[in-house]
Amino acid sequence: MVEQSEENITLSSTKPQLKLLQSERIKPLSPYFSFDADLLDDNPAVPTIIPRQRGRLERAFPLIGASFLVGFVTGGLGGIIEGVGSTRFMDRKIRRSHILNHFLKRSRSGGVALGSVALLYCSLGALCQLTRGGRDDLWNNVAAGACTGVLVKSSQGLRKCIMGGGVGLAVGSLHVLMSR
Repeated sequence: MVEQSEENITLSSTKPQLKLLQSERIKPLSPYFSFDADLLDDNPAVPTIIPRQRGRLERAFPLIGASFLVGFVTGGLGGIIEGVGSTRFMDRKIRRSHILNHFLKRSRSGGVALGSVALLYCSLGALCQLTRGGRDDLWNNVAAGACTGVLVKSSQGLRKCIMGGGVGLAVGSLHVLMSR
C-alpha cells in the first residue's frame, strides 16, 4: 500500500516505514546535468558553456596549417600536370615514378612557401598588436599583410617591394573581410 502527498511518499509494507522526500527520489547522475523536477517539464535546464576569446597566436595556428595545406595541394596539382606533360612517351612504371616525383617535389615546395608566408603574416600581426598596446583590431591584420608583402619581395628591388606591399595590403584586407 502506497500513500502519496506533495511533500513526501510513504511506503508501507511488512518492512519498516521508509520516507522519501521529493528530491531524494531521483539522484543527480552528473554535476553538469541535474535531475530534478525541471526534467519533467518540456524545457529542462541545460547548462551552457560560454567560450573564452582566443588570443591572436591561438588563431594563427589554424591559419598557418591551412595555408600549408593549400600550398601543398596546389603545388601537388601543378606537379601532376607537369609530370604528365613531361613523361608522355615513357614506359608505364617509369612514368608513374616520374609523376610521383614531380608531385612530391612541387607539393612540398608549395606548402613550405605558402606556410612560411602565413607564419610571417601571423607573426607580424602579433607584433603589430604588441606595438599598439595590446589592441587587437582590423588594422593589425591590414598592416601585417602590407608588411608581409614588403618583406617577401624585399630582395628583388624597391619597385617589386612596393608591389609586394600592395598585394599584401590587398590580401590582408581580403582576410579581414572574409573573417568578419
